[in-house]
Amino acid sequence: MTTFNELEASGKFRKYFLKDYRVQIPIGVYEHEKGRSQTVIFNASVLVDLENTSVIEDCITNVYDYEAIAEAIRHSLSNEHICLQETLVDRIASNLLEDERVKAVHIRSEKTEAYKDAFSVGVEIWRTKND
Repeated sequence: MTTFNELEASGKFRKYFLKDYRVQIPIGVYEHEKGRSQTVIFNASVLVDLENTSVIEDCITNVYDYEAIAEAIRHSLSNEHICLQETLVDRIASNLLEDERVKAVHIRSEKTEAYKDAFSVGVEIWRTKND
């Protein structure tokens, strides 16, 4: 099995990313987290074959649109309370990997209001198309 980092280092892929995407969502497993929203920061990267992102013309239709990353995050959120960040990053990864051009993803989720003495707590996942 080839890892995300191995694919990235191969030089055969273009990496698209979304950094520090902030949303307010109802999330958390503890009672004090239920019934309210928290700020969650997402960082996501996708690897797409260079052949699927070659710039023929200076036109968005010739490349992977990183708006798809933000859309996958928004699509993975629900209006209902989500208990676990793990659930959320798994959903986002699955949504991104539905695009046949995407070969690997790295998703990081951080809750910024979980602990007063820490900037954030979170989880991240790396997935390749064959996982």
